[in-house]
Amino acid sequence: STKPIGVRKPSLVIDHFLYHGDLGHAQNLSLLKELDIRHIINLSDSSLHTEVLEYCNVLSLRVDDALGIDIQQYFDKTNRFL
Repeated sequence: STKPIGVRKPSLVIDHFLYHGDLGHAQNLSLLKELDIRHIINLSDSSLHTEVLEYCNVLSLRVDDALGIDIQQYFDKTNRFL
């Protein structure tokens, strides 16, 4: 028998603390609630849905996604947020 395909979940990086996901994960309020995710660092150039912004504490950064970009310049801000 074939099991139904469920919602793909973000990768767990640090148990019960840090997940790595994509914009689809960040826009999925029921998934965020299921995983008890209340803080999001949004590195995309897309805004999150209003209900997600109301439920979660969000840090939005616009990061140029190109080879050679030094992302270290964002570490202080993201580390403080975490």
